Amino acid sequence: MSSDTDSTQSTTTTTTPPATPTQFKSITQIQTFPLAHPPPPKHTLRLTSHLSLQIQQLTPTSRRPTPILEVYQPSCFGKTLAGGPRKLTARDMYIVQSEEYTHLPGQSAGTIVGAIYMPVREETKKKGLSGGVWFPFGGGWEVSKVERGYRFSVRKLTTDGEGEVVRVVEWEKRSSRSRPSSAESGSEMKGDRFVLSIADTTQSGLRRPWLATLTRKGFKVGGWNRAQREYLSSALRGHGDVDEDAALYTCLLTMGVCVAAQEGWVNQYV
Repeated sequence: MSSDTDSTQSTTTTTTPPATPTQFKSITQIQTFPLAHPPPPKHTLRLTSHLSLQIQQLTPTSRRPTPILEVYQPSCFGKTLAGGPRKLTARDMYIVQSEEYTHLPGQSAGTIVGAIYMPVREETKKKGLSGGVWFPFGGGWEVSKVERGYRFSVRKLTTDGEGEVVRVVEWEKRSSRSRPSSAESGSEMKGDRFVLSIADTTQSGLRRPWLATLTRKGFKVGGWNRAQREYLSSALRGHGDVDEDAALYTCLLTMGVCVAAQEGWVNQYV
């Protein structure tokens, strides 16, 4: 496996309380997560799960990256996840905790911490759907393809059964000629990249700073302020004894893997 380690209930409208000046200060350091890709699959028929991607973490105190999350595709028989919205097909993916985040307490090794439901081809053509992501600690997020990239949203059921969007983030595609932020180096600007931000029109003050960036080589995640953390973490609560910060990192990284898969950046069975 090769690794790139040199880069990177029905309620009324829910709102986030106005942020104070201290809430706009960054409360996290940016963490670097390189992506390691196994060899491309050789056979279309498989009887066991296939490792498609490994997400690693770099630390200042270690020269070697730590494997954090592993992304698998189920066997041809699919896979059932307890509490999941539906059975995973052979095209879908699930996320397993390999080791704890180096800067946080986390899940035990081998724990399934997320799932990615790839779009059904017919749905994609007729409705523009791009699947969804699901977490045992935070339920599901809908995913839709938008002009600028990919939008992830959480809905709460309303009396009409339609559901009200209460949390929304967006991975926005940026060209390589865009000016890099302080968190990015020139080498990371080569090729396509995505930036993640809160895309709630009722919370425009939370759009910056970015929550994460994604390139073919990996992620940079963190740097958010207290108001942004509260906005996101409130959608991940009440689902077991899980560290909120670890859940937040897993959530954002899983969303990024979903985007990477849609862009063809992951060696996967299709």
